Amino acid sequence: MTELVFFHTVPRDLLQDLQADFPEVHIRQCTSSRDLQAILQQAEILVTFKFDPALLEQAPQLKWVQALSTGVDTLPVDRFLERGIVLTSTRGIHAGHMSELALMAMLMLARKMHLVFKNQMRRVWDQEIPQDEIAGKTVGILGLGRIGREVAQKASFLGMRVIGVKNRPQEVAQVSRVFSLEDMDEVFAQSDYVINLLPLTEKTRQCIGRSQFDSMRKEACFINLGRGGSVDEQALLRALESGSLRAVFSDVFAEEPLPADSPFWDMENVIIMPHLGGMSVRYMHKAMPVIRHNLQAYLLGRLAEMKNVYQPEQGY
Repeated sequence: MTELVFFHTVPRDLLQDLQADFPEVHIRQCTSSRDLQAILQQAEILVTFKFDPALLEQAPQLKWVQALSTGVDTLPVDRFLERGIVLTSTRGIHAGHMSELALMAMLMLARKMHLVFKNQMRRVWDQEIPQDEIAGKTVGILGLGRIGREVAQKASFLGMRVIGVKNRPQEVAQVSRVFSLEDMDEVFAQSDYVINLLPLTEKTRQCIGRSQFDSMRKEACFINLGRGGSVDEQALLRALESGSLRAVFSDVFAEEPLPADSPFWDMENVIIMPHLGGMSVRYMHKAMPVIRHNLQAYLLGRLAEMKNVYQPEQGY
C-alpha cells in the first residue's frame, strides 16, 4: 500500500475525506521531527513545508514530495533531483490572500498607519500625520505570476496605474507596461509603490539593490512579499537612512527570524511582518485540491499531468 505522510497539522475532516476517496493509500500525519523519523522508512509520498536533508537517507522509499509552499528554496531540491524524487508545489493557491495583503500594505503606507499605531501606544493624539490615497498612483509589481496578476487586477480596480516585471515580458491584463528583469530600474523609477513578489532563484538572488533603490522617488515605498534573499538588505538600509525612499513594508527577510539586533526593528519608517503573508486559516482547504489532483495523477502513473512540478531551468 502507498504510504503518504503529512508533516504538518491538517484538519481532521480533510484527512478523513482524503482517506475515504483514496482507500488504496495509507495516510498518516505527524507534526514533530521525532515522529517523522519514525515513519520515514515507509513513506513514499511526503507533504510538507520543510524537510531536513539529513533525513533523506532514512527515506529510501520516497518518490514524491508535495511542498505546501509556493517557493521550494527551503527544501533540499538538488538532493531530491539526484534521487529522482518528483517535487511539486502549491503555487497558485496564495493569489487571493496575498493580493489582499499587498493592497493592505499600500493602504497602510498611504495612510501612515505605522505612525498612527505608534502614537496609539504612546497615547499621542496627532492630527498632523499626512493622509494620502492609492488611487491615481503607480504600482510596480515585480513578478507577474498568479499573485502578481491578482494584485494587478485589484489595484487597477482601485484606480491605480500598474506596471511590472516578468521574466519573459509579454502582455498582461490590467498591466500598462511589462519590463524585463534587466530593465527593473525603470519600474522603481516610475512607481509610487514597488511590490516584490519574485521567487528566489540564482537569477533573482540579491537582484534588488542600490541601483534600484537609488532610482526610487523620495515619497515611494517598497513592499517585500516575495523572498528576503532577493534583496540586498544593506542597500535597503542605506536607502532608508538616506531618505531615498519613504517607507518599507516587509514580510520576509534574508535571515529569519529577523535577529533582535537588526536595525530594521528600530526604524520608524519600516513595518515588519514575521513571514505570515502566505498563511491563512483556510490554507489547507486551499491546498487540498492541488494535493488531490496530484495524488490522482501519481497513482495513475500520469506524472506529466501533475500540477506545479518543479522545473530546474526556472528554479521553481
